[in-house]
Amino acid sequence: MKTRLPFFKKAVPIALVLALVLALSACESGKDQVTEFKIRNDRVGTEVSFNLPGSEEDWDVVDHQFGTTSEDISYYPKGDDLDGTNSWSVQAQLSAEDTFYKKIVIDGEEPVDDSQSVVESDSGMRWLKTTGDGNYNCYVTCLDKYLNGYHTVEFIILPNGELEEGQEPDKELFDKIEKTIINSLKYNSEYEAKPDYSDAAYTGTHQVKWPFEIPFESSAIKVEEFVDDNGLVVRFKYESPENPSVVYRIELIRDFMHDPEESDGKSYINEHFVNNDDPYAEKGFDVLKIADYEAAMRFNRENIKDEVVIEIPEDKAKQHLVLDMFTFMDSENDADKGDKKNKQKIIDMAAAIAKSAEFIGSPESGADENK
Repeated sequence: MKTRLPFFKKAVPIALVLALVLALSACESGKDQVTEFKIRNDRVGTEVSFNLPGSEEDWDVVDHQFGTTSEDISYYPKGDDLDGTNSWSVQAQLSAEDTFYKKIVIDGEEPVDDSQSVVESDSGMRWLKTTGDGNYNCYVTCLDKYLNGYHTVEFIILPNGELEEGQEPDKELFDKIEKTIINSLKYNSEYEAKPDYSDAAYTGTHQVKWPFEIPFESSAIKVEEFVDDNGLVVRFKYESPENPSVVYRIELIRDFMHDPEESDGKSYINEHFVNNDDPYAEKGFDVLKIADYEAAMRFNRENIKDEVVIEIPEDKAKQHLVLDMFTFMDSENDADKGDKKNKQKIIDMAAAIAKSAEFIGSPESGADENK
C-alpha cells in the first residue's frame, strides 16, 4: 500500500486538472452551439431551415396564425433577467411575393434608400438589409420562382425589450445571431408530403378553393392564382362572347377571418358598412345581398378602385370568413365602366364566384382542412 500512495497522491490532482480542462472545453464549445429550426409553408409549397445560437431550450417559439399567405413565427430568448441590453428576439416570415427585392438581391441593382444595404452569406446568397430606428434590422431574400413571383423569406432581429435612454444593446450577440441565420439558411420546394394544389385555385388562407373554370352565362369565368405584394391572390376573368371588347376581372386580394364575438356580435358587413360613424372607415359602399350572403359594394367611384366584400357565415365556412375583392373592366371604351348594365354584370359574376366556392373543412364540404 505504501508504494501506491505516492501514485494516488499525484493522480488526484491530475484528475482534477483533467476534469477542469474538460469542463472549460465544454463551456467553450457551448458558446458555439447552434440549433436548427424549420418553417414550412404549405400554402405556397416551400420550407426553410436555419440556425439560431444556443440550444432548443434557449428559445420560445410562437407560431402566429394570421390566416394569410405567409407563415409568421417569432423566436423569443428564454432565461432570467433578459432585456433589450443583453438579448435579441427574431421574427421570421416565409411567403411568396411579386417583389421589388428581386431587382436588388438577384439582379444586383443598388438600393436607393440610405437605410438599406446588401449583405452576403458565405455561400453568396444576397440579402437586402434594412436598418431602422431602435436597432431594428430586417433581412429579405428571394428564393426560387413561384408562379409570377418568388418565394421570399424575411427575418427581423430586434432587441428583446425596450431600451431606456442611454442603454445600448449587445452588438456582439447581434452580429452572432445575424451571421448564424444568413449563413445557415437552406430551402426546399420539393419536400416530402408537399400538398398538391393543382386541382383548384386556392385563396391565401387556403380556406377556400375554386375550379379553374366557373360556368357563367354562355361561357365561363377563368380562374387562376398569382402573387402580388399581398401574397397569393386569385384572379377571375370573364370575356363575354357577345361583347369580346370588354374583359371583366375580379381579383380576390385578401381573405380573412372575422370573429363577431370580438365585435359586439356584429357581422363584418354590419360593423363596417351599416350605419358606420367611424371617420376612418372607407365610404361609398352599398350594402346588398350577393348569392344570399351579406355583401358591400363600391362601384364607379372616381380615383377609387371598385370593390366587392362578401361575408361567409360559419355554417358555410370553417370560420366566419370575409372575401375582399377588387373589380376591373378592361375596355378601350371608357363609357363601358359607367354603364349600369356592367355593374349588374359584376354583381352576377361575384354571385357565381361565391356560389362555386368550396370552403375547406366546412360541415358541408367534407374536405380535409389540413390538405
